[in-house]
Amino acid sequence: MAIGTIIIYSSSQTNEFEEDIKTSSNLKLKIPFTPNIATIPPNYSQDLDLDGLYVYNVTNFGGPSSWYNFSWWLPNYGYEGDWDPRIGGQIKINFTGFYDKDPNNWGDIFDDPIPWMDIEIMKNDSGVLVENFKLTNRSNTEIAYNLILGYNDFQPGILMPIDNLTNIKKLAIDQASEGYYPGFSIVEETYNFLYIDFENTGGIKTSLIYDRWTGLLVWANSTSGGYNMEINSLNFTFNRDLAFNYTLMEFGEPVKWFNLTDEFKGYANTNATGIINVNFIGDYNKDLNDKSIFDNPIPWINITFIENNTGILNTNFTLCNISNSEAALNLHMGFNNFSSGFLIPTDN
Repeated sequence: MAIGTIIIYSSSQTNEFEEDIKTSSNLKLKIPFTPNIATIPPNYSQDLDLDGLYVYNVTNFGGPSSWYNFSWWLPNYGYEGDWDPRIGGQIKINFTGFYDKDPNNWGDIFDDPIPWMDIEIMKNDSGVLVENFKLTNRSNTEIAYNLILGYNDFQPGILMPIDNLTNIKKLAIDQASEGYYPGFSIVEETYNFLYIDFENTGGIKTSLIYDRWTGLLVWANSTSGGYNMEINSLNFTFNRDLAFNYTLMEFGEPVKWFNLTDEFKGYANTNATGIINVNFIGDYNKDLNDKSIFDNPIPWINITFIENNTGILNTNFTLCNISNSEAALNLHMGFNNFSSGFLIPTDN
């Protein structure tokens, strides 16, 4: 293979059925039923359905954990019980509306009104989901604090506003240093997602990914002391029917392409501002010579390299029905046997 520099980012996609896509991306958000636009503030996504069900799978959990509301002056300090979904459990969310924050909340930098919702936690009991804990009409702030879906006064929880992502990123960075323990945050924005990672010296670490088109939480992994929880949204799915176009920011010399039996297939060439087009064709078993650590089946793709010559796009190189591992090895998208390529599993 040639040794050079390739820097790409996902930039666009094509789809013949755009009305089915709730985001402006190659990812599909399963918004249940029909949007109820009238009760959604303008700074939040108008594609939300306040009557729908939003479900999160629990892929890791260390607990049980105690739930507290903001009524700290009561004899039990607002304690409402313990919850424990276990690995394989679920968290179900129904939005009840947008209202002012609880005046006794412990701190939330987001402006009123904010989302309120019902929450039901389902426990994995030997493979059977049973109700473990349920609360009605709770604020996004209360849920964020109890699930550790935020830090200090930055508590985005299940749903954040999307009207000013520049301000959201600023709040996420500024609030990292506002707590009792010194902390720092990393904020990254892509075409589809907003990624927020926070850690402080007191042992709290939370990583959050939001769909930047709807503001919905897609994935979270939070730790504090003996508590740890990782969840991912079942409403947000990967749409493989689209073409994934990656724009080249940098490109070195042409890639000398070999398959996994060391057969030379040709030179894959493009240039800065050129495009790599990827179509997923299915999941199949790996090649016999594939030493990737990822289990069968893995993604297989068609891939096309397109040069951009002063705005004129010319197809340079195309391969059909190749494994994600082969693409990863030739494009150096991974290391050793970690052949991550264009798509990795998200179940664990």
